[in-house]
Amino acid sequence: PPVLVHAGFLKGYMEAAEHIRTQVSQALQANPGFTVLFTGHSLGAALTTLAAADIAVSLASLNPQIRVIHFGGPRVG
Repeated sequence: PPVLVHAGFLKGYMEAAEHIRTQVSQALQANPGFTVLFTGHSLGAALTTLAAADIAVSLASLNPQIRVIHFGGPRVG
């Protein structure tokens, strides 16, 4: 199903998305089985929500174990 995301949060995440994907991919390849933890507060919480979803989909072949902890996060979508 289609996913709706706040345009400002998406724009903010997309500015860093490629760098995040690259760094997480390299870390997972060097440390198979490690858990990736995303955490943030407020705007950071919104961005970690998007990052976790993106990594789960874009790096699915690496079977990432993902955890998200956020505080005071706004509704992202």
